Amino acid sequence: MSESGNAREVREQIAGYQYEDQDLQSEAQLLVDSSETRCLKETNEAIRQSLTDLQGKLNKDDNAPEGPRRSERIRNPTEKMRALQYDEAKKVEKRLLAMYEQWKLHTREARIN
Repeated sequence: MSESGNAREVREQIAGYQYEDQDLQSEAQLLVDSSETRCLKETNEAIRQSLTDLQGKLNKDDNAPEGPRRSERIRNPTEKMRALQYDEAKKVEKRLLAMYEQWKLHTREARIN
């Protein structure tokens, strides 16, 4: 089963955020200054939130059905259906021509009178 491009991109973003999260945690442990640590912790929290959001999006995308939607797929009528459509088109055309002839007769009569 092939993975969609969108899901692949999300997985790559998740991997990047996880790697960045680990780096920030290791940097935070090495730093002594509290202002830098606080800034790194805030950044780390933002990355974790983004990571959680992306994982939720990925799970949501995994539940989506594969393939085109029913309204997007190309319709190929069977031979029997094509014959039925052809017959119906002929009936409509015949009826239209009959009505047109009647209309022409009525207009001729209206011109005469």
